[in-house]
Amino acid sequence: MSICVMLTAEASNTGSEPFIRNDVAALKRDRLIWTDDNYIRDETIRAANAILVAAQTGAPLTNTWGGGEVVSADGMRDSLVILADVPEQQTDQMPYQIMTDTGAYGDVIFGLFRLLGYRFCPRIADTGGAQILKRITVHLTRYLRTVSILGKNRAAPG
Repeated sequence: MSICVMLTAEASNTGSEPFIRNDVAALKRDRLIWTDDNYIRDETIRAANAILVAAQTGAPLTNTWGGGEVVSADGMRDSLVILADVPEQQTDQMPYQIMTDTGAYGDVIFGLFRLLGYRFCPRIADTGGAQILKRITVHLTRYLRTVSILGKNRAAPG
């Protein structure tokens, strides 16, 4: 139970405080701190994630929803953290499209994701349809201009 609680605390970005209960041994502060220190590390999360992604890839529903090429990373995660984490996955299935909430949105992020071969798709909140169309147009224009400049600077093959 302590591992599940600490994974939930990590995923929800709340820390262990909301889960501490002195009347349950597995939820006492010292136990949760020990669990966090000994089990919740980048390498253990990556290894567990690889197992989960492999199991998910074999599920029929995964292919119905698109095969696992799209990842959603919501909930107070900065885009640069997401961009650093995705290539470090130790899975056979690598996403090409990354969706985030509005908090992870930034103009420069579009280019960084594209340069690394990902499609960045923030769900922009609280804007009207015209505003969204204007932002899409601005980003598309910037992207096409950048691609054009990069294309002119590339050496010819051979």
